Amino acid sequence: MKNFEDVVDLIERADRLIRLKATGTFYEFAATLHISRASVFRLLQYVRAMGAPVQYCKYRKTYYYQYPIKIEITFRVICLERID
Repeated sequence: MKNFEDVVDLIERADRLIRLKATGTFYEFAATLHISRASVFRLLQYVRAMGAPVQYCKYRKTYYYQYPIKIEITFRVICLERID
């Protein structure tokens, strides 16, 4: 299993490529990200489920966002009770 930082980095790299419309085909996208095709499928499924409007252009052979979005990933630890 990948650690949290690796997953965040993967999503950020994929987001950057999608925003630039520079993913290439499904297979090229997987090769660029150095992950399996199944992992690309899961990644796209996940970001779409979170509301990202990812589309594929057959003419340009690239993934893109249907409209501009910003992916923001945050992680916080909140102390609910102070222990002394």
